[in-house]
Amino acid sequence: MQPVEERLAALGLVLPEPLKLPAGVTLPFPWVRVVGARAIISGHGPTTADGTLAHPLGKVGADVTEEQAYEAARLTGQGKANGNGLASTAKAEAGGIGCRVAARL
Repeated sequence: MQPVEERLAALGLVLPEPLKLPAGVTLPFPWVRVVGARAIISGHGPTTADGTLAHPLGKVGADVTEEQAYEAARLTGQGKANGNGLASTAKAEAGGIGCRVAARL
């Protein structure tokens, strides 16, 4: 286990499965791009513990309530397994999470 994962485990956090796209959906860009010592993560959405997209999805005010939008934002960064959905994707795509977050853009 990597030191970052050991720290997460000590805090009682578990990484959810990496985000899985629904069947037939493709992205025109990679989720994680490693540039030097930096990993740039994009195209991430709200995830459940098994890595599937959490619902409901849509535009705030038209398709989802403000409360549902806040929950979706939380699930995008954290994941339902009380872990970190973005870290799961980084681990799966870049081969590890032995780093620190320098900035969120």
